[in-house]
This record gives sequence, C-alpha cells and structure tokens, in this order.
Amino acid sequence: MRLKVLELRESAMREEDLPLYVPAARAAEVIPTCDALVITGLTVVNGTLEELLRLAPPAAGAILVGPSGSILPDALFSRRVRWAGGCLVTDPDAALDLLAQGARAGHLYGRCARRINLSPL
Repeated sequence: MRLKVLELRESAMREEDLPLYVPAARAAEVIPTCDALVITGLTVVNGTLEELLRLAPPAAGAILVGPSGSILPDALFSRRVRWAGGCLVTDPDAALDLLAQGARAGHLYGRCARRINLSPL
C-alpha cells in the first residue's frame, strides 16, 4: 500500500509524515490512481470536496472525516462518499459554553460530544 497525503501547506505536516506529503496542486495526478480516499471535512468548507470526488475512480471508496462529516450525511452519500465520520453532541449547552471559550471540536470529545461513523442504509 502506498499512502499519500495531499495537503495545501507542507508546514501543516508533522516532521515524521513529510515523506507522505504531496502538494494539493497535484491532486489531478494522484487521485485517479487511488483505491481509497480519506478526505477531511474542511474540504466541504473550502469548496474542494466536489472536485476531489470527481477525480476519484468510480470504484474508489471515499471516507469523509471530521466534525462536519455528520452534518448532512445524505448529501455526502449521494456524492459517492461511503462513510462519514463525524461528531454527535451529547450536551449542547456544555458544547456551546466550551466553543464560546475558544474550544475546537477536539476539546468536546469525552466531555459533551462523541465521535460517530455513518454509512448509507
């Protein structure tokens, strides 16, 4: 298995993961050769999800991960995403309090949210 990480900024990579780094500008070259894609939810926010999925071979499995992955899973599944990893808020009041204090999704887990994985029926 050859693992590659497409990333906009090389500086976002950990030192030990740099050998996996591929500039995101090479997506059209790399993605068509993939058997599987793990895509972050940030691609929904920055508008790149549709293009990444369009580049993927029809048989490639696509997984979207991140807190936003569970917001609209049916919209993702209709676009060939096979799994959506996301977040289930179990205590909305506590989550809002933490977010107001500058917390990010990772700070919520174990306190007022838990990770979930969704797949189409």
